[in-house]
Amino acid sequence: MMTNEEKNMQAITHLVNLHGFLDLNSVPRTGDMIEHRVMHYAANYTAYESVFYRVYISGPMSGIAEHNFPAFFDAEDKIAAHGFMVENPARNVKHKHLPDAWETWMRLAIAQLVRCGEMVQLPGWENSAGAKFEHEIALRLGIKVITLEEFLK
Repeated sequence: MMTNEEKNMQAITHLVNLHGFLDLNSVPRTGDMIEHRVMHYAANYTAYESVFYRVYISGPMSGIAEHNFPAFFDAEDKIAAHGFMVENPARNVKHKHLPDAWETWMRLAIAQLVRCGEMVQLPGWENSAGAKFEHEIALRLGIKVITLEEFLK
């Protein structure tokens, strides 16, 4: 079984190899303890790594048959087939205990969006108040925004 230090070093090594966050050769060690900043990266490893591989789906829902869920689920399958984790707001239907209001669903969707490094827009997004709001948030946060068609090329 791996010690916590070994697990942390494995996570950090993987993180460095992927993204070059820090040089492990320059990290001072004290006995079995890893310097505080390395522990910080290790503790947040999942958050740092996952944002680079997580894609949010944005598109129109209100006023569309079946809330456009078939298009969202189809896009989810196509994006996941490329090896990405997918944040699909159409899956938020499981939160039925919350008020069924546009604002409620947008709060859930925005929480998903901010965990992503990329946002894929479905056709018709420009006619949706929610999708336009998500677009503005993504641009302001530096989240890459592309259409589904562009993503699949």
